[in-house]
Amino acid sequence: MRLIIPLLILACVVVVAIALQLDDGNAADVEDTTVDTISCYGIAVLSDGSIPSELGSVLESFKIPYHTISSLDVSEPITIITSTAEGMNEKEFLENIKKAVDNGNLLMSFEADIEWGSTGLPMSYSKEAPVNYVYKYKNCMKCYSCNIDSSRAIAHCLLKLDKQLEQFPLFTHEYGGELGSEIEAHGYFENQGYGCTTIGTDYFILPDVNDDYGYVSTRYYAEIDPDNGSRNSGLDVNSNCTGAYWMMKYGPQTTSGTYTTQNGVTISLTSSEAGFSYTGSWSYSTPDVVIYNDSSTINKRLSIAHNIDEHRDVGNHTYYVEPGKLMKIPVGNDYVNVDSYQAQFCHYYDFLGLYGFYNNANTSITTTIPIGA
Repeated sequence: MRLIIPLLILACVVVVAIALQLDDGNAADVEDTTVDTISCYGIAVLSDGSIPSELGSVLESFKIPYHTISSLDVSEPITIITSTAEGMNEKEFLENIKKAVDNGNLLMSFEADIEWGSTGLPMSYSKEAPVNYVYKYKNCMKCYSCNIDSSRAIAHCLLKLDKQLEQFPLFTHEYGGELGSEIEAHGYFENQGYGCTTIGTDYFILPDVNDDYGYVSTRYYAEIDPDNGSRNSGLDVNSNCTGAYWMMKYGPQTTSGTYTTQNGVTISLTSSEAGFSYTGSWSYSTPDVVIYNDSSTINKRLSIAHNIDEHRDVGNHTYYVEPGKLMKIPVGNDYVNVDSYQAQFCHYYDFLGLYGFYNNANTSITTTIPIGA
């Protein structure tokens, strides 16, 4: 709950906080460990011949065999593209990115400003994150973005990827617009010294049966986890898009400022609307949470804010939200969508019975989906 603390009380809290020397540590420090699955593949590092020291130290710490390459080789199983790669974002380079992923390989960027949206791949990425990766598993594009400092971001992503590859190994399979085709827009960001947020949003590309329009159903997932004695205070999901004809459905559609313990989301299409039927339905709990709905079908905007009561149990434990929407896009257009996530935490001072030092962290993930003619 976003509270305005009187100046006098806030001043007292500031003094006490300084005296206690509040820890501003990191919530996602990773331990030195091995990554056996990645090590079996090995890694090619695309650079000018040198390797960034932060990247090199992590690869050596994890004992991952690696070698450098000067041009993108579409046959390499795993390639990390660094900021010194030559010809980045030139037409041939971007075409080779698509070829590599279509070939079943994995690409990861490390502090490289790649124009992922110009590759022609249906995928998600974060322009803010120092590390992004993408690969294809059967009919699913698995994408991950980590928006923390560079050295920890690469370690975090390698650990995440190693576990993921155990279950979903690199696999060559044509990616098509069949029912169930999806993009996993997953990611991670932090409020240092307060907590972290995990993103697990899925985009479902619905059957390609309409000559004029394509349809994309989105199920958002954002999980907030307090740390260092902090409390959850808010978790907001916002989405804006271009190239879309209409935001046909979204949820939850609760009246702003209302409180319920459960919110349902139903995303459906009838054959009369689209030439086929589709239903996605789920719900998520909102105990001691007030929802503010500022969404607009006219403006193609999803905006769902969750005001969490930090006094209650929901403020002291992991909590997740799952809004959703359904978009209609003209064939021949790229569906470009930017999802913004904001997490708010605060510290609780038990001996004063007060909450203070509210802290926000934000990240955004862009998803691009070509809607074929």
